[in-house]
Amino acid sequence: MDRAFVFLPNIMRRTFERQFKKCTSNSIMEYIQRVKVEYAKKHLETGRKTVNEIIYDTGYNDIDAFRKVFKKFTDLSPVVYRKNTCHNILSTSLRVSHR
Repeated sequence: MDRAFVFLPNIMRRTFERQFKKCTSNSIMEYIQRVKVEYAKKHLETGRKTVNEIIYDTGYNDIDAFRKVFKKFTDLSPVVYRKNTCHNILSTSLRVSHR
């Protein structure tokens, strides 16, 4: 559990977690993971940093752990995601430039 929630008394924390899940359909941890994956996706699509640099920028120190989380939400590894999005961006720009 993230340290930001440690200050809540147990009963309040549990109530907050239930309400959070009810509103977002995600546990707090799942939500944080989704936000980190979205951050990584954006930077994989547009950035010049390496995959490992992006992983570290998301706050993960364990590259394999992040790859598992990323694959859980995208069905692709970060490297394959970058290749696919770069390929799609290139083919879209080529189609647009030929008009």
